[in-house]
Amino acid sequence: REGPQPQGSETLSPGRTVQGLSELDTRHVCASARLVVRAGAAAASADVVEKQNEEILGSLQSKIAAMKNITVQINEEVNEQNRALEQMQSGMGATDNLLTSSVAKMATVFGAHGNTSVVKISGAAVVMFLIVFFVIRLGARG
Repeated sequence: REGPQPQGSETLSPGRTVQGLSELDTRHVCASARLVVRAGAAAASADVVEKQNEEILGSLQSKIAAMKNITVQINEEVNEQNRALEQMQSGMGATDNLLTSSVAKMATVFGAHGNTSVVKISGAAVVMFLIVFFVIRLGARG
């Protein structure tokens, strides 16, 4: 190479490089530079992964909150249905007691007179009453 050489540097000859570093030293410097670049890329990659994790975590938190609201609503619905069933049960119990006492009174009255035709007519009246009662009740629901 001809011409002036930069100050503080040597000519490039076999086994020597710029500024007095050997080839081995140059390779070490290049390897160190690659490690620094990789570390920077790894840090940037870690930041991207961290950001993705935070987004996924936010999504999971919103889904958990939605599921919690749904379970609360289900619990309220179950409690409401249990109250309705308890009311129906108490109503049916009262009706059962009323019918039992009515049948017992009718048996006493009809047993004293011994007339079977009155029993048949009374039974038919009770059956008709029950049919009308259930038809009206089902009609009110529908």
